Amino acid sequence: YPLCALAVSDERPVSTQSTWGTTAVPLMNELAPILGQDICRLFLAQEIVALSEDPSFRVKKATAQNFGNVCKIVGEAYSIERLLPAFVVLSKDTIWSVRKGCVESLVAVSESVSLEKRVDTLMPMFESFAKDVSRWVRNGAYEVLGPFIHTLDSDQLSPEFVRYYTEIPELLAR
Repeated sequence: YPLCALAVSDERPVSTQSTWGTTAVPLMNELAPILGQDICRLFLAQEIVALSEDPSFRVKKATAQNFGNVCKIVGEAYSIERLLPAFVVLSKDTIWSVRKGCVESLVAVSESVSLEKRVDTLMPMFESFAKDVSRWVRNGAYEVLGPFIHTLDSDQLSPEFVRYYTEIPELLAR
């Protein structure tokens, strides 16, 4: 754990903090299954939340991209209470690459939260991504649409939401 602690320490030069954060977050995400639920809850999840508030968009982007394993390991209730609020904030960031990072983690986060949160929080989030001003975010949203739909129950899918999927060929024709 010392490497993760060093990576998020405030005792490094300001000029390297962004680099350390962008290195630490993927490392924490990959280590989550190895470290287990207790360490993830005590350390990694809290650091992910703290780094999601970093002033550097690069750190926030790396954080957005790396919620998946930590959410899976800490469990549904903890993910909903502690991690999902930070993920929601990142999904509304003013920087498009941070929002795209959320798109890339959307399926993993969806697999880690309750069906209720998928409908109440993540489906509207997807709709926002699908209408985003950035084409990179919009395109990314459509790339994960199929796997995202797979995380939902069929009775949760409104005709309007299914239309996102069925209209993909029309988007490609434009």
